[in-house]
Amino acid sequence: MDEFTRIVGWLTRIGESEVLLSEISRNNRKAREVVDLLGKYGLINYQKKGRFQLVSLSHKGLEAYRHILAARRVIYGEEITPREPLASRLPERSSGPEMGIETSSELPSYLRDNPWLEVLASRSRGRVFG
Repeated sequence: MDEFTRIVGWLTRIGESEVLLSEISRNNRKAREVVDLLGKYGLINYQKKGRFQLVSLSHKGLEAYRHILAARRVIYGEEITPREPLASRLPERSSGPEMGIETSSELPSYLRDNPWLEVLASRSRGRVFG
């Protein structure tokens, strides 16, 4: 895979958020290689906060990322966010009586009105750089 393709892939993976170095790759050597490659072109901001190593796109990286999203819109005719799970882009499969699976749109009792769900959801959004 050529260098440009790798850069586009990593820019898409990082996106507009701030990610931990370990989220780039669990392999420390590979993560450092990615940081060095993107840093060589000034596409990322790298900082340490305590024991955490955080990576986010620089202004130049964000501009390149926006061009990548524009290219996606041209190709696919719509914007697909890089963090969107693949399952949400696939057509819905019908499950139900023919597969022997009972479907219900009601949440289980332990999830209904659970205040911790909001706390956990806000924690995952709290790392946005800005």
